[in-house]
Order: sequence, then structure tokens, then C-alpha cells
Amino acid sequence: MAGLAWILVANIKDRVRSTIFWISLFPAIACPLLYYVKYQSLTAEYGDSRVICGTVYTTKGADYASNNPEKTKEELIEDFAGQTAAIWTEDSINKARVVLGLFYSVAVAFLAFAALIKLQNAKPPKGT
Repeated sequence: MAGLAWILVANIKDRVRSTIFWISLFPAIACPLLYYVKYQSLTAEYGDSRVICGTVYTTKGADYASNNPEKTKEELIEDFAGQTAAIWTEDSINKARVVLGLFYSVAVAFLAFAALIKLQNAKPPKGT
């Protein structure tokens, strides 16, 4: 995939390449920031690491959370001994995992694409 992008970018004019760079720079900066925000909202500290939380409570999780509205995600996870599947549905945990994976992948892809275009601009013109 990167090779195909390299070939396509190598065969376009400098002006177009510069335009593509500036267009790709915005998501290259925004996507890592959005990933960080999503990461903070979809994970919680448990012990020495972070665990992925869901967005939809199980029946047991909803009852416990409604009876203890002052508890944070971290405290809920502690109260359930780290069993996030007992608090949130497996489906919502998996969706959170997919969302984080997509945000991360898109962030890395746009950063790599912007770097690729900049490297293409730095190479000497053909025939020199």
C-alpha cells in the first residue's frame, strides 16, 4: 500500500503534491489528538495498566452504577475486581476496541502519508 502511494505521489507535479501535503497535514495532526481523547474516554486505570471500557452497561452494571452515581469508572472496575464484562456489555467493549484501533490506524496512516509527500518534495528533480 505504501509502495502504491509512493508511485502515485512520485508522478504528480510539485504544486499538486504540495496541495495534497497541506490537505493531509490537518488529519495528520487532528487524528492523533482525537485518538488521545477517545483513548482517555474509553479506557480506565486498573492496577498498573489501562483497560478498555464499554459504553453500554449490563443489567448488573447499570443497577450498581445507578445506586452509586458518585463512583468513577476506575472505582466501578475496582468494585467488580477488574471484570469489565460484568459492567459493560461485551459488544460495547468490542466496539470501543474497534473505534480505538481505527483512530490509531488512521492517525498513523495520515502521519506516514504526510511524511511520504514531504520526502517526495525533498528529492532532487528527475534528470539531475
